[in-house]
Amino acid sequence: MLEPDYYKVRLLEIGVGRRFWQSNPFDENAHAFYVRVVKPLRRLQRRGIVERLQEITATDDRTPIAVEIIGQVDLTKLSRQWERPSCSALQRYARDRAAIRMRFLAT
Repeated sequence: MLEPDYYKVRLLEIGVGRRFWQSNPFDENAHAFYVRVVKPLRRLQRRGIVERLQEITATDDRTPIAVEIIGQVDLTKLSRQWERPSCSALQRYARDRAAIRMRFLAT
């Protein structure tokens, strides 16, 4: 099974204006949230695309439960291979994700 490229997914979400991600404790564990959201956003910060991140942690843990972009986002720093996706690409992604979710729920 192919692993999703969470870096590209975060870029798509940032491209349409998303600035806040929160862990769902009923749907995923802290490590999954870290791999799916925190790690790709830190990578974007290191590359200079995201200026600042605010990681919100639980009172009894160091693992982030939410992440917010509090600085500027500069999508022009992307190389040609990471160009900002078109709306149609984002719509295809949303449609495919919904279809996968419906298949999973049907089983």
